[in-house]
Amino acid sequence: MFMNNYSENMQIDDQRLELENRIRNLLWTVSGDYAQEMKPDISLYRRSRPLALYDGIKQGALAKFYDKKYLGLYLLKKLYFGADEQLLTKMAQLCIEEAIGDRICLERPGIRNMQREAILDILDQEYLVIPGTGNIPEMLRLMVLRKRLDRLEHKKEAPVLSSMKKYMDLVKEAGNSQDTEALAFAIDRLYNKACEPDFEKEKGSFEQVMAVTMEELSEFDWKDLLDEELYEESLEDYAQAAFGGCAEELVQAVPRGRRAGP
Repeated sequence: MFMNNYSENMQIDDQRLELENRIRNLLWTVSGDYAQEMKPDISLYRRSRPLALYDGIKQGALAKFYDKKYLGLYLLKKLYFGADEQLLTKMAQLCIEEAIGDRICLERPGIRNMQREAILDILDQEYLVIPGTGNIPEMLRLMVLRKRLDRLEHKKEAPVLSSMKKYMDLVKEAGNSQDTEALAFAIDRLYNKACEPDFEKEKGSFEQVMAVTMEELSEFDWKDLLDEELYEESLEDYAQAAFGGCAEELVQAVPRGRRAGP
């Protein structure tokens, strides 16, 4: 019995290591930078093999086309100003996918099918019930995913609900971002419009958010913002989950210290 369990555990460890290596290889191949680091999210593999592999591709594409450090810092500064952690992550992921999805498929056409399979798995697993129009973030995510799937399958894109057009236009703007600052600004506009319409008036503008210093970030008690699981896994893991990695400075900015805030 002991030997059987030991053998099974060894087999599972070997499979996990093989998957981690494959995801890292995708990151390095797509980014063209073998110095890039990531912690593969093996939990995704339990949900969907295409999702887990496409995650490595997305992270590689993000590193290739944009500055992950800048985006990671934007994330922390927006949270520092009181943005909702989960909603900010969802809006950021939508904008990033729109910004890199077509570009990476043009460079590497073989990725198109993996992107398609990943989207199909998300739709099958997360949208058995269509969200109501009052749930703007989830309805927006669903429409963006369906629109991308239509493009991948060379179908006529479904019409956009009139109530969602202003949000979809912002996602489209993110897709046209020529540099990292423009992408961060697009994320900021989408979050404010779709999630907290009074954010800029009550909490701060994009310029004010980006003006936060590393010293101010280091004095913030992040445990009050991040849920317990994310906090225990460290902010580095959280930034990676949202943006595909972060700089060492981001980890140093979380000493589990004092509460500050604007």
